[in-house]
Amino acid sequence: MGATLTTTLPDSTDGLVSLDGSGIITAANQRAAIIFGFSESELIGRSVESLFTDSGVRTYKRLLETHSLSGQGASIAMHHRVIHANSSDGRLIRVEASLLAGGEDSVLLLLRNVTARDQIRENRLKEFLDVLPFPILIFERDRVPEFVNKDAMRRFGFNDKFEVADAKIAAEGSAQVLEDIDAIHRTFETGQVQVESKLEWVMSGNRRIPFNLLVRPFEVDENGTVRRVIVIVSDMSDIKQRQQENQRRIEAEAASRAKSKFLANISHEIRTPLNAMLGFQQLVLQKEELGPMDRKNIEMSLQAGVGLLDLLNNIIDIARIDSGAIEVQQSEFEVERLRKTVEDMFADRAKQAGLQFSVRTMDNCPERVTSDEDKLRQILGHIVANALKFTSEGEVRVIIARENEHLLLEVADTGPGIDSARLEKLFEPFQPLDHENAEAEGSGLGLAICKSFVDAMQGTIELETEERQGACFKILIPVAEFEHEETAGVDSGVRVLVVDDSDSNRQLLQQLLTRVGYDFYEAEDGVQGIEVALECKPHIVLMDLQMPRMDGYQAAREIKAQLDTKVIAVSANVFDGDIKRAEEAGIDGFVKKPFRLGMILDVIEKNFEEDVPAEEPEEAGEEIVLDALSTDQKTELRDSLMRADPIEFKRLLGSYGGVDRNAVGALSSLVENYRYQEVIDLLGR
Repeated sequence: MGATLTTTLPDSTDGLVSLDGSGIITAANQRAAIIFGFSESELIGRSVESLFTDSGVRTYKRLLETHSLSGQGASIAMHHRVIHANSSDGRLIRVEASLLAGGEDSVLLLLRNVTARDQIRENRLKEFLDVLPFPILIFERDRVPEFVNKDAMRRFGFNDKFEVADAKIAAEGSAQVLEDIDAIHRTFETGQVQVESKLEWVMSGNRRIPFNLLVRPFEVDENGTVRRVIVIVSDMSDIKQRQQENQRRIEAEAASRAKSKFLANISHEIRTPLNAMLGFQQLVLQKEELGPMDRKNIEMSLQAGVGLLDLLNNIIDIARIDSGAIEVQQSEFEVERLRKTVEDMFADRAKQAGLQFSVRTMDNCPERVTSDEDKLRQILGHIVANALKFTSEGEVRVIIARENEHLLLEVADTGPGIDSARLEKLFEPFQPLDHENAEAEGSGLGLAICKSFVDAMQGTIELETEERQGACFKILIPVAEFEHEETAGVDSGVRVLVVDDSDSNRQLLQQLLTRVGYDFYEAEDGVQGIEVALECKPHIVLMDLQMPRMDGYQAAREIKAQLDTKVIAVSANVFDGDIKRAEEAGIDGFVKKPFRLGMILDVIEKNFEEDVPAEEPEEAGEEIVLDALSTDQKTELRDSLMRADPIEFKRLLGSYGGVDRNAVGALSSLVENYRYQEVIDLLGR
């Protein structure tokens, strides 16, 4: 058999050796000789076990036992193991050995050198480990680092030889080097995964890096002995830092809550007596018998009290801003009311200062808008107060207008202007505008409050000024406009479904549409939109295009496939590609966000062809008695209907006492069905 091996397979890619019953090599091919670094003649006569390491010998014997137990006799049955062997130059090699049955007194051993193959695999693994964003080390059994990835080298200061200078591990109060960590030792001994925590890497200069270790076997030989372990290091610096930051945040929030509570309490404690002081001063000023000197003294005291109240309000506003507690309260209001409020606040002060003062709304200004009316009033209040304070002659004028989809507030004066050196810090807290006028001192909080309020409402504030040439503040605030002159008389009974994933957008459309008599339905995505549409069968669907679960395009297709209804896109996605895609989905019209009510109603009217009859009101009776209403009350009610404001009409009507219940019901029924003219005629009798 030995002759056959060496003559028939001389060029085989695998090594082949024939062994007698004692394990002595009787024949070998050229490849087998190359694997072990011997010539063929040097191999013959050697014990095969002499080529293996101690652990390799044990593996080889288990291979023989497996072959013996298989009971295959002369039939060929393959069994294989990876065996550690030594080459002629002392190098450790890994040989995959397969034992084939060959006869009672001999066997055939097939050998393949897998050292290079395994090395390639290991190199690829190490390349992968090298780019991971956390420290990884591999230790040999003598606990010397064989591999340290780049992150470990960077964090812990290893050099190219995997050595680190002047570094020790602090664990449970003791100092040791990394390879002496108990978890590494236990993994080598037990072969089990080990975890060790609360360690510190002590660098030179006593710099400490907290970390945890996870150690697991990386290479186990054929005898179950752990040859190498892999150590995964969790750098706890970031986690510890996040914990500290989180703790600081919790403490800051607690401090903020405590400050807010304190401010609320102190505000109450100051406002209560201040309210009494100001109130009684105003009562005293109403007495005709008050002497001129006493009247002047009380007026000065009242003015000082009002100034104290303004300062208190400013301090509380700044504290809220500092704690991030600004909330924008959106509501619908008349722009004229804002104009008149500002005018009433400052008209007397301007007159006393000898200044011309005007607050005007331009022709393009909407009648009603949705925004935070109180914050707009405060913004104008602070800026107008400053303008009056620093303007010694000339005028202060306020203009309210519309600029695209924004409300423009403009305050201009003929005062001394603002020095360019102050512009950079103009809107920072506690930066008073110290002009030459000593009487114009202030806390320096007003403009900082204005800027914060404008930012909270997603607006802009700009200043145009030249020294000695006056100043002009321009504020732009995005608003939703209500054009009631376009909406009065819309038939009721029209069902409108709004499909939009933005809760605020749905609420805004609800206010717009229910106000003019539409029946409102809503859904928060395309899937729910289809469900609601099939249930309520809307005449109009206002559809957002970009939504979770199902977008507006798909939802429109499915709704149009099942219902005869109009679908209008209400979206910011109105580029050419979006419009074409929407047309393909069957969408009937577009309204671009942000929108005005007139735009919504125009596109609804254009696309809505079915005439939905209004519900007839219940008969109000032969006569509606309104004798309990005064002339002023009737005028207020008529004015609310002239503004097409049924909500204000109902509020006013409900606030008047003594009105016949049947009359209230009849008037409400007429208003609900938009029979405004009949009610106006009744109120004019």
